Amino acid sequence: MLDVHKMYMSDTVTRNPYLDKCKSQALVVRFYQDKVQELLQKRKCTHDVAIKIRVEKRKYEELEKKFFTMHNAQVAQAHIMEKKEWRDT
Repeated sequence: MLDVHKMYMSDTVTRNPYLDKCKSQALVVRFYQDKVQELLQKRKCTHDVAIKIRVEKRKYEELEKKFFTMHNAQVAQAHIMEKKEWRDT
């Protein structure tokens, strides 16, 4: 998904250790969502898969929260360094 646009991403995104984990977890969620669609087309029960989706989404949201916490800290640090360099010149 995101690999196509990787050259347009900033270093704070690509160097974040949670990026790959978020991408793989998003793929897991997408897989289960596709499975639900197949089951709905076959008019079969989707309750078990729906529970799995909720669990996997919760894992994704936790990873995403960690990702953005780290990302915001890196961006804040970059802004501090930019201001410092600007003042030094």
